Amino acid sequence: DPQEIQLLQAMSNQTAIALNNAILTSNTRGQLAQFSSLNRMSTILSQAANLKEIFDGARREILSLVEASGMSISLLTESGNKLNWIYGFEFGQEVDLTTIPLISISKGFSGQVVQTRNVFYVENAHEVRNSYGSVAVGADLGHWLGLPLIVANELIGVLSVENDTKFKNRDIELLKTISGPLAIAIHNLIQFEEIQTALNIQMRQRIQLETAADVAATAASILGLQELIQKAVDLIKERFELYYVGLFLVNEETNQAILSAGTGTAGKQQIAQNHRLEVGGQSLIGGATGDGKPRIIQDVHQDKEWFNNPHLPETSSELALPLRVRGKTIGALTVQSVVPNIFDPDLLNILQTMGDQLAIAIENARLLSKAEAEAYDQQLINQISSQLYQSVDVNSIVKLGLEAISQRLGGTDIQLMLGTKPSDAEKATHKNI
Repeated sequence: DPQEIQLLQAMSNQTAIALNNAILTSNTRGQLAQFSSLNRMSTILSQAANLKEIFDGARREILSLVEASGMSISLLTESGNKLNWIYGFEFGQEVDLTTIPLISISKGFSGQVVQTRNVFYVENAHEVRNSYGSVAVGADLGHWLGLPLIVANELIGVLSVENDTKFKNRDIELLKTISGPLAIAIHNLIQFEEIQTALNIQMRQRIQLETAADVAATAASILGLQELIQKAVDLIKERFELYYVGLFLVNEETNQAILSAGTGTAGKQQIAQNHRLEVGGQSLIGGATGDGKPRIIQDVHQDKEWFNNPHLPETSSELALPLRVRGKTIGALTVQSVVPNIFDPDLLNILQTMGDQLAIAIENARLLSKAEAEAYDQQLINQISSQLYQSVDVNSIVKLGLEAISQRLGGTDIQLMLGTKPSDAEKATHKNI
């Protein structure tokens, strides 16, 4: 019946239109979901404070858009010939990559991405992995997809995803769209961190130089030797945020370096125990005072010959700086930190310069003390001489002289025998004070 046929045709057309509309609606919804996810990713990438936040945010959005069981990111090293695998995620948890060495760009699936600077898709990856020299971490999933991370025509790394089912063309195109903003976010944050690190280094150096100047100025303003060296070690420890600072002075008669000032309880206890080390001995201080050159151990836990001082159990790195004046080593500083590898060349130079200035201040304090002692002695001699010359009585003269000598000797009893001949000692006049 033509009418029946016409009715069926109309119904078929309406069904087709409805199906097409449903497909368009589904596609539109899918695209809207993708746009929404891409918008969220842009927000996440722009607000991320560190690389970990970028990686986690990118992973959440990528795995919500693309059916994948794993995702990883590797970045090109500064040399440009190796990849550093810095982020991995698989089956709902982050993969531990701490033991994974740098990967050469001459092999592996990621190496193909770097060399070609293009998307590299491998189906049934486990069958060809060995031929590419690729390394599998965790489960060896069936299909691998890698995309280059490129910023301003510079390749900085590789984004890869894995799954046990094949990736669709839609997935590949979507990941291409995502890889651009992801690469820019990673690159910008790395640059920001590098700039921030450089600024922090400059700030630290400025503070260190100011501290060195403060120590030198403080040292120059204090005339008393003991007050000077104690103030110096306290200031160095505080300003440089160190664990312990001690100052040794060389005793040339005994050929020993004697701890004369130290910070905290450890310093007081060691000084009370008369802590001293042999000049030129095996210790860091012994070596520094022996040849006038610094000694350093960046990680004491890796040095079997390092002496573990029971007063300083938390030391991780130690530096011994000679105190030199006009080519002569008068002592040394021991500078210790709880942080290993803290003494970089810049800090070492600053501390050594400060040590040289401190040594001059110490020598000046010694010279001043010696000059004051000599001036006091001369004043005492002049005073006694004046009193002796003003007296004409023998007994008074003897008494004044003996009292002066006794006082100089700390109150020791003094006996004077006067006589004409040594053999007539029993006849001598005895005077005792």
